Amino acid sequence: MKVLRKISYFLNMILGYISFVAFFVIMAFIVLNVIMRYLFNSPILGAYEIVEQMMLVGVFCSFAYAQEQGAHIRVTMLIMHLPKRVAMIVCALMDLGATVILILLTYSAYNQDMLALQSAYTTAQLKISLVPFYTLEVICSVIFAIAMLLDAVDYIRGIFNKDIANELCSKF
Repeated sequence: MKVLRKISYFLNMILGYISFVAFFVIMAFIVLNVIMRYLFNSPILGAYEIVEQMMLVGVFCSFAYAQEQGAHIRVTMLIMHLPKRVAMIVCALMDLGATVILILLTYSAYNQDMLALQSAYTTAQLKISLVPFYTLEVICSVIFAIAMLLDAVDYIRGIFNKDIANELCSKF
């Protein structure tokens, strides 16, 4: 379990850095495009498409990282008043349910990736292949699902272990 958690942490950190770079590229590209448009009356060709694809990279890479950091929004107003064991059960069920939904979304993203590969989907103006971006979406979703499942397992362990429950409840 600890080895899987370390691998998940490592992958999530890599995705976090990729997300940071993608959002930096978006900001720099938009600033450069605005400068080019207003100073030289020559906007960058395909700027919208490049920003759109970088946004996909930034957003999907940030999901697993946010899960690892505990940065996703949680409404703990009710859970923090429940007995610890009940809180662990509720959190485990919520994370397991979210993991199932995420697996279904990952499967759908995989189908979209395969369709893009077979049909050679590209962006409209620059003809950039969409396959790498859809593939990254699938990879990030799998890593996100693993991180979510590991958190669910921690909550399940917290049902039976008071020390783990106390540690997890301190994060509420």
